[in-house]
Amino acid sequence: MKGHALASAIFGTYAASVYLTPILGGFLADRFLGKRRTVLLGAVTMATGHFLMAFETSFLFALLCLVVGSGLFIIYREHRLGLEHRRASEVSPPQ
Repeated sequence: MKGHALASAIFGTYAASVYLTPILGGFLADRFLGKRRTVLLGAVTMATGHFLMAFETSFLFALLCLVVGSGLFIIYREHRLGLEHRRASEVSPPQ
């Protein structure tokens, strides 16, 4: 595989993985790491991935770091948005 086909395969795998890894991140946060450590580990992993994107030889490893980091980080964002939505609906009665 070369050129456009390879780029499409890499992007498709990356995009699907970004949507699937929060399941694993939530499991790790609930069972082993806790919310705070999971978010910190996700942020550090994503920062490492962004740094590694500067080098062509580590591009695929950088994408892997971004996938894993977003899986660990996104789960907290979804949880936090759910709490804010619940709090807002308790404060203002429906019209």
